[in-house]
Amino acid sequence: AKTTKRTTIVVTTVAGLLQKTALRKAFLEARHTLRVGQMVEVNPLLKRWVAMGYSFANVVELPGTASRRGGILDIYPCHAAFPTRIELWGDTIESMRVFDPETQRSIHEVESVDIIPAREYSVIEGSLSPWTPTVSDETDKHLGGILRESLDAASRIEHAELGCLLDYLSTENLLVFDEPERLKTVGEELYQSEAAL
Repeated sequence: AKTTKRTTIVVTTVAGLLQKTALRKAFLEARHTLRVGQMVEVNPLLKRWVAMGYSFANVVELPGTASRRGGILDIYPCHAAFPTRIELWGDTIESMRVFDPETQRSIHEVESVDIIPAREYSVIEGSLSPWTPTVSDETDKHLGGILRESLDAASRIEHAELGCLLDYLSTENLLVFDEPERLKTVGEELYQSEAAL
């Protein structure tokens, strides 16, 4: 069977293109894949998810949430169409299946799930840091939506090692600029306003 290569088109503004975000390297280091048959250490894994911006709930219904009920872990990767239920036998992943977030019923089994960060930054021991797989118990208790929102905004300015959308593009990507002179002017204005902060 012939496979067709998918083409992704990104349409953005100058502000969106230059918006500060985590370095591509940090994103790729945080991203991980879980597979059936794989052995995992549950508590470090859950703390890693918190550090990646996932919030824990009793029921997983929204992207960016996760839950634990004994040997069952639910996670809704923010890029996925459906959440995944991970069933453990001891420390081994016995099975995985995607499920409907509204009915909580299984749709079909899968062999793996790819998990990417749900947020750009997290609170690590009271400081701003890219995704790190360790979060103190005290910080764990106090992670909340409002705290995360404010720190997300602050981290864009305060954290030294930041990148932008351009860092995620390869040399094979095609860039098309509409009205380049106008875009250059807008870019210069954005740079000057940020430098004045």
